[in-house]
Amino acid sequence: KEDIELRVNMKSKTNAGGQAVNVDMGMIFDMNAEILELPAPDRARISFLIDSFDMDPEKTSPMIMQGAQMMRSTIQGMKGTMVLSDRGNTFEVGYDMSTVPQAMRASLSQMEDSLRNMTTALPEEPVGVGATWRLYQTLVMNGIKIHQQADFTLKKIDGAMLYLDAEIAQEAPAQ
Repeated sequence: KEDIELRVNMKSKTNAGGQAVNVDMGMIFDMNAEILELPAPDRARISFLIDSFDMDPEKTSPMIMQGAQMMRSTIQGMKGTMVLSDRGNTFEVGYDMSTVPQAMRASLSQMEDSLRNMTTALPEEPVGVGATWRLYQTLVMNGIKIHQQADFTLKKIDGAMLYLDAEIAQEAPAQ
């Protein structure tokens, strides 16, 4: 069993139809996780419970902060399972939607896609502070195919904790 604090700071610049929109989000998740089984030598099925969720007002756009209370009440207390590899690849994510209002389920399905791609696959070779690597992925979110390039830098190692900087670029061709 592990208690996990996950801080995700996202800066997004989207260009849709010639209109540029900047959206910043600073999210703080406190969750506990427990390994349920080891379905393969390099994989673990994990259950998780999001104990608390909040938005950092200093790192979040005002328009996003307006909906923070609704997000908090929906996300806090959520349960789910995921399958992770020993290198951080996510193979499955599933939420228990039984306590989620019907109107929020579509949004949370999109969050499942985001969580599936939020974990960071580490390189196969050992790396140290200052190491950089690039990951290419093709994602499908709400039926839209997105090509993603993620560049990572290992900034700090503190025991079992890794501190990474990530720069992610996404492109979706006309669909």
